[in-house]
Amino acid sequence: ETFALKGQNALGTDFWIPSQNLIDNQSARPDAFSSFDIVATENNTNITITPSNAIVGHPAGASFNIVLNEGQTWSGKALSKLAAGHLDGSRVTSDKPIAITIKDDNVDGRPNYYGACADLVGDQIIPVHLLGTEYIAVNGFLDAPHDQLFILATQNGTTISQNGVVAANINAGQTHRLVIGGPSTYIQTSAPVYVLQLTGVGCEFGLGMLPQINCTGSSSVSYSRFLPSQLYLNLVVRNGGQGDFLVNGNTGVINAANFAPVPGTGGQWMAAQVSLPVQQYPMG
Repeated sequence: ETFALKGQNALGTDFWIPSQNLIDNQSARPDAFSSFDIVATENNTNITITPSNAIVGHPAGASFNIVLNEGQTWSGKALSKLAAGHLDGSRVTSDKPIAITIKDDNVDGRPNYYGACADLVGDQIIPVHLLGTEYIAVNGFLDAPHDQLFILATQNGTTISQNGVVAANINAGQTHRLVIGGPSTYIQTSAPVYVLQLTGVGCEFGLGMLPQINCTGSSSVSYSRFLPSQLYLNLVVRNGGQGDFLVNGNTGVINAANFAPVPGTGGQWMAAQVSLPVQQYPMG
């Protein structure tokens, strides 16, 4: 699994823990659970944790405090392997900047979903003040029931719309699941939310936290291929920029014709999925 570290954007003092809550952890793996890791950046950091479900040493809903020094890490691990026992909706606050990584070990597609794969998934998350209300997801290649979005509210009465149609209204700490449905989808909410995408190829899982579409993005991105398996770029760009891409300095790899409008955005946003063959783009 690849975990995308967020640098300065990972640091904050107010977090909710997002998680996929569809698939259980593999029962045959005794150490495979949903969990989150907190790391402190300064000495004498006071942290308050309120788990949504029972974790090792602490019941659901009961707040408790820990103190960490710079570089020290604390891990909260779910007691249950069931998806319903995962830790989405847990709350973490602190008096000094911390970073949090979520991990969900041996997510098991058998027997109800996806097939025979069982994979580690996870990501480093960002604090509440960097969340947004508009997100775009590009569909991957998971077998049925295909890519899933897990949307975690940070405020009560949060309305979630997909492609311009209201899909749900949830409160702080609650998670709503959506299927992407088409090549891409547009999520808009009435208050800031976390959005996780469960994606992959076949029954091989990956999971990542989507960035909000406003005030994000880069004009240069690097990636190193580390396996000879399939590799796809999922791209989102404002309309007008879809013809401006270079790969290793070359035109003709990502073309404007690869892009299609994202539903619900009135043509303002375009999305594409581009394959990079291993023959032209080898490992490393």
